[in-house]
Amino acid sequence: MTRAWIRILCSCVCLAGTTGWTGAAAAAPRDTLSAAGRALSWNPSRTFAHRSPPLHTVALTRGRLRVSVNNVYGADADSLFRNIGVSWERLDIGTGSGLRYVQAAVADGMHVLPVFTEGDGGSLDGLTPSEVTSDIDSLVPQLARLGVTTLEFGNEVYRFLDARSYAALYDAAHVAAARRITLLAPATTDYYEHARGGRASWFSDLAAALPGGAAEVDGLTLHPYGPMTTTCTDGYGWPMLSGLHAESVRAGFSRSLPWYITEVGQQVWGAPMECQPPVSEGVQASDVTKYLTAVAARDPWVAFLSFYTSRDADSGFGLLNLDNSPRPAFLALKAWMAANAARVAG
Repeated sequence: MTRAWIRILCSCVCLAGTTGWTGAAAAAPRDTLSAAGRALSWNPSRTFAHRSPPLHTVALTRGRLRVSVNNVYGADADSLFRNIGVSWERLDIGTGSGLRYVQAAVADGMHVLPVFTEGDGGSLDGLTPSEVTSDIDSLVPQLARLGVTTLEFGNEVYRFLDARSYAALYDAAHVAAARRITLLAPATTDYYEHARGGRASWFSDLAAALPGGAAEVDGLTLHPYGPMTTTCTDGYGWPMLSGLHAESVRAGFSRSLPWYITEVGQQVWGAPMECQPPVSEGVQASDVTKYLTAVAARDPWVAFLSFYTSRDADSGFGLLNLDNSPRPAFLALKAWMAANAARVAG
């Protein structure tokens, strides 16, 4: 089972549990925007007027690291993380039906990075550019009213779409967003290349397919799962981070373009996933510290790092147990945040 499926199950199971959640507990249904609102089709030959990156992107590039967790369920868990200085969380909002989760998190005093998803694993598979245009045009004002400045567009899409197909969707979203929000595109580990026998490059293919080239992308996201020192045979691994950044620069993406590490972590129980077997709670805690220290010391282009996940559900990745009691990993995060207050931003 991949983490993408875990996230789907979390939406269905965790929010319905006894977690302190006070809003609607059911999973967000598939959005059903009216056909009348889906009007603009993507034309790859149209003229692209270059737009400078949103100011928020520039500010993050020059600013301090945002530390986040995925899927914080309810006010009780929100307060636990907020009290140790972690005031950011990443939430799946589908194509808009999950906005109520953002509203609840903001009411709890959290900053939110929402993820726009649809289809298998949140890949956007099945959406058309005209549907994306309508969805983003509707979403952006609602997110702005909640103080949201950045939107992650798709989850691990390279597992399901080729770069050209994703470029059509990203471009439609970028035009619809019209600089009102920072729109993040996924970087890949070498999964995309591995699946094509090493005969492709996600970064080069994406830059070539976008009407505005690499300059059209406001920021990149990455899920570098795995231990600190080894990489997986299916294209995952933290040690690849610097090499992937260099590859993106060779493909034309700016060296200072902000990267958002939107999922990283270690599981302590459950079946091995993506060639990553469970580790001890001590190793999980140690790697929390190592991830943060490595980024803060070496990678100034990383603007955001989010741990998967805040609390156990049907996987063993949680920094908290199911009853919100802390694991050693949570205590390690607490200690790192206290010792590195000058390096992080609220």
